[in-house]
Amino acid sequence: MQGTWVQALVREDPTLEDCPFSPRNWADLARNLKNNVHLKTLMLKRSSLERFEPCHHLPVAQLEKLSLENCDLTSLSCKSLISSLASNKNLTHLSLAKNALKDDGAKQLWNALQCSQYPLQRLVLRNCVLTSECCRDMASALDKNKNLRSLDLGFNSLKDDGVILLCQALMNPDSGLQILELEKCLFTSVCCRAMASVLLNNQTLGYLDLSKNDIGFGGILLLREAVRKRKWGSEVSLEKKQSDGVDMMQRLKGPVVNNKILKIVQDWKDECCDKAEWTN
Repeated sequence: MQGTWVQALVREDPTLEDCPFSPRNWADLARNLKNNVHLKTLMLKRSSLERFEPCHHLPVAQLEKLSLENCDLTSLSCKSLISSLASNKNLTHLSLAKNALKDDGAKQLWNALQCSQYPLQRLVLRNCVLTSECCRDMASALDKNKNLRSLDLGFNSLKDDGVILLCQALMNPDSGLQILELEKCLFTSVCCRAMASVLLNNQTLGYLDLSKNDIGFGGILLLREAVRKRKWGSEVSLEKKQSDGVDMMQRLKGPVVNNKILKIVQDWKDECCDKAEWTN
């Protein structure tokens, strides 16, 4: 196991998958990380970390990108994780995808991120068993933290109430969020009026993933009318949702945005996506 780590950690973007961690080899990993001060990215996947207080004993201060995907993290893990993040002045990308953080864990994270000392720009909370209960804390953090630029909340049960709270934060003229991924968040046309207000007034958002949500034709019409009434010159591009074949590094980095284009990712019927109908 240690030999595998040594080989992996000399790479620029090491990925450690399916590692059977024990207290001893967890300490070995910490020692190897400490010795490799040039390492900027670390990705762990399908490695059970919950009982080792993830990152609490890891020297992660030099890391810029960290992914702990599907590592059995829970709300109990978040305290030690946040403690470690507080000492890191370089971390700009963090993925906690596919961990059952639940609302309690997310609230801890969002409360910490209300402090602007965190340089985090990209946060992935995809498939973390979140509901609308954590969205008020999320909205408060987005209101105060201007460093966060990219947020993936896909495959969480935010529903209409959660998305409406999120939209209220995005109505802030100082909102810095450029990328918002809401794939399969179980919302309907009920929240589309709030989302339409964001599309009408927010000039920062450049990428919005609405795929796998049943907003119906009425919801699509509300969004289309808002886009048509926008008073600035950014182009709107409707992009069909592609396959889910995104690797860890792609998910960690997030989509690329063009500040002259608002890209809306969706899986609507073709007749709803006529470009001429979406331009004013």
